[in-house]
Amino acid sequence: MIISNRMNQCNVGYYPFCARDNLMDDFAKKLGKNIKMMRVFKDKSQAELAFVSELDQSYLSRVENGTVNVTVIKLCKIVAALECTFLDLLPEVQGMRI
Repeated sequence: MIISNRMNQCNVGYYPFCARDNLMDDFAKKLGKNIKMMRVFKDKSQAELAFVSELDQSYLSRVENGTVNVTVIKLCKIVAALECTFLDLLPEVQGMRI
């Protein structure tokens, strides 16, 4: 019971797994922002990108907003539809680029 209460009260300094979760959230938000910037740069609507990448538009919206972690397979579809590279979309997080 005590352990579950502590896990619900996430303190980054005490529970290092929370820092990792925050890092992943930051990564998802920055990746989504980069996808949206590339889409706008390529002059594609969200609906067009969703159609070409064979993804649901609502899913693509959640990816761009950083509320979901996109899978590698779906990221491949987005990269192909935007005619860019993974490096064009991958963000820098905490001073590191993957």
